[in-house]
Amino acid sequence: MLTIAKQEEILTKIALALEKNLQKFNSGGVVEELHQFRVKTKRVNALLSLVNACKPDSDLIIESKPLARLFKEAGKIRTADLNISLMNKYGFTDEALQREQYELLDRLVLIFKLDLDTKIRKLRKSLRKIRTKLFDIKNDAVVAFCNDLISSEIQFFSGTYHNSGLHENRKKIRHLLTALKILNKRRTDQLRVNVEYLYNLQLQIGEWHDLLMFATNFNGAGIENELLLQNLNVQVNSKMSGINDMVLDFENKLFLP
Repeated sequence: MLTIAKQEEILTKIALALEKNLQKFNSGGVVEELHQFRVKTKRVNALLSLVNACKPDSDLIIESKPLARLFKEAGKIRTADLNISLMNKYGFTDEALQREQYELLDRLVLIFKLDLDTKIRKLRKSLRKIRTKLFDIKNDAVVAFCNDLISSEIQFFSGTYHNSGLHENRKKIRHLLTALKILNKRRTDQLRVNVEYLYNLQLQIGEWHDLLMFATNFNGAGIENELLLQNLNVQVNSKMSGINDMVLDFENKLFLP
């Protein structure tokens, strides 16, 4: 059984790590701290998704709004930082474009750090409220949650899927991976899910999405960048081809022998 105590243990561990990431960034840390903050936030979201699936009328999503706001703000900073990194990687030497992204990054960081201590206090309060609304969840309910996600992914990847659905289905994969960690080994073994395969697939989707967003943002950035954008689009298409190869015969790859 996924007891209240176990859920609280998971939340407490993640909450401490979240706050550590924020405080490190606030004291002059690198943007990677915010990336790790977002990764851990996704774990919280996966747990809340499981709890909410077992009790749809719960208001956990409302209680998690302070975390969602910080996640969104951190995402804007991560995007600006990633844009700069990819501009350097792919040879975008346009000074105006670079200056624009650096100025955007500085502005977003300033806004994020503005009264961050208050934001952290609100985050603590919301996580405390979430803990009071947890309830024991039977292993069968966790298995049912996993099976629903498995069925959804099989339906998506085994059909003629549209690229626009990849990012959303990556979230489902991450939710599934989190739920599998929560289950005891006997139940996990019974599901026979190829965790390594799913983990690598969601990584590939993430890399493809980052490149796609970058190419989209800088499309039409000037004639001097046209060849660079053409090369970038080749890379985006290459990533997409890699994903298509990975999901061929998806259902058989999803399960261990």
